Amino acid sequence: MDTQRFGSAPRAGAYFLAPILPDPELLVFGAGYISTFEAAFETLGVSSSAYIVIVTRGHAFDQRVLEQALGTPAACTGMLGSAAKRDKIFAALTAQGFTDQDLGRVHAPIGLPIGAETPAEIAVSIVGELIRVRAGRP
Repeated sequence: MDTQRFGSAPRAGAYFLAPILPDPELLVFGAGYISTFEAAFETLGVSSSAYIVIVTRGHAFDQRVLEQALGTPAACTGMLGSAAKRDKIFAALTAQGFTDQDLGRVHAPIGLPIGAETPAEIAVSIVGELIRVRAGRP
């Protein structure tokens, strides 16, 4: 082994650097009639590489999940629904003490505007927005 070569300063040339990041996780809340999202955040251990998508069956459930999601370091939190639903939930959360900065982290309604109508198309629009967030695109 050439100890002198390994102990010397790096030589001029090209270098390739690749960050090693944790695999992203997608957490979908409320995608059916049976879900335990009320206590899910207590056991999940949501990381900064997690993406949270809220698609529950009602405003009250969405708000409860969002309250908990805002307490995590998730890379992205998104909520499906109309702008009116978002505004109603955001007003309630503001009254509870959440700030504009907190709510500014939420993508709502989530999904790229691609004219999606079917469940599969809506899923594609949501995943498209998650990819855009991961890529750091506005």
